[in-house]
Amino acid sequence: MRQRFRIDDAGNMAVEFAFIAPILILLIFGIVEYGRFLWIRTTIEHGVESAARYGVFQNKQYNEHAIGDWVTPTKAYAAQQLFGIENLTVTVTPNIVTLNGIGMVEVQATYIFTPILPGITFMIPPTVTVQARQAAQ
Repeated sequence: MRQRFRIDDAGNMAVEFAFIAPILILLIFGIVEYGRFLWIRTTIEHGVESAARYGVFQNKQYNEHAIGDWVTPTKAYAAQQLFGIENLTVTVTPNIVTLNGIGMVEVQATYIFTPILPGITFMIPPTVTVQARQAAQ
């Protein structure tokens, strides 16, 4: 009877697959989550940089007007550039003056990353904050 168990290897692959499958599935979901995180961060970086350039243009155009006249369109432009990303906080800080006397516009966006499967994103920070400054020349 014991020799039959030693010779009979039917079902070995199923047992090995049962050991390896959860690890592979976790690895695949981790790669997908990290890819989503990078896509979101890159999209936010692009949108914030575009909004900062747009804010400088609006600042020049509405130079005589109140700051609120161009801050609101700059926030709207940032939201438009950040397509597909919900629950995003965008702040626009106008007229930051540097030591050289150059005025700058700062746009900052904060996003709270929510994973598809909680618990597998231990290497991904939960909050993404991106900031861009553009000098008014």
